[in-house]
Amino acid sequence: MEHASIPDPPGFNSLSKAEQIRYLQALWDRISENPGDIPVLESQLNLLKKDSLPIGGVRNEFVPPIRFWTGCEKSPSDRF
Repeated sequence: MEHASIPDPPGFNSLSKAEQIRYLQALWDRISENPGDIPVLESQLNLLKKDSLPIGGVRNEFVPPIRFWTGCEKSPSDRF
């Protein structure tokens, strides 16, 4: 997945930084409505797997496994 240079939408540069951020957030909300459609590189998945283990690569009961946001948002009581 290469990052292609794309032109800014018309009028984007005339927006304030706060408006640009709101625009990007709204765009991301639209894109992420279907998370299964978002491409994920194998290298990204490998990083998630690696980063979900504590130093030394051994999991224990004191280190919770990494979860994707779609799983976390449905169980906020798990945070406590």
